[in-house]
Amino acid sequence: MVTGAASGIGAATTALFAARGWQVYAVDVDAKGLERLYRSPSLRVQPFVADLTDTAACDSLLARVTSDCSDGKGDVAVLVNCAGFILPLPVLGAKWGDIERQFHINTLAPVYLTRLFTPLLLEGPRGGSVVNVSSMAASIGWPYQGLYSASKAALEGELSC
Repeated sequence: MVTGAASGIGAATTALFAARGWQVYAVDVDAKGLERLYRSPSLRVQPFVADLTDTAACDSLLARVTSDCSDGKGDVAVLVNCAGFILPLPVLGAKWGDIERQFHINTLAPVYLTRLFTPLLLEGPRGGSVVNVSSMAASIGWPYQGLYSASKAALEGELSC
């Protein structure tokens, strides 16, 4: 499963996994981007539109993947938390909702998805892996990207334990 699969690193990761013959759940909030990239039935990609700030959407994703894997046709081998959000704002001028969204997508959603999917990852024959895509911004602050930097630094700190 790859989040942020409609563009950038997430799309490239999804394409690589699909080219290797893996069944991939491509997750993104961008329905048109998912449709554009993964409409070919020859690809082994299942697009799933989800807003990762909505825990119910994440729970629905787990239910779908669990159902698909329950027939013995597959397992969850890897979760790639690649979805990211950057809103370039000065920290002091940011609205609270913008701060929450930045942290929810970049930090809390990967933690939530990791907690949800770990049992499925561990059930598989390979034991499963979680890959969290961070950024150089986690250790290097850039102008108007303090919130993004802080959210990526928090991701690195939270999930390294």
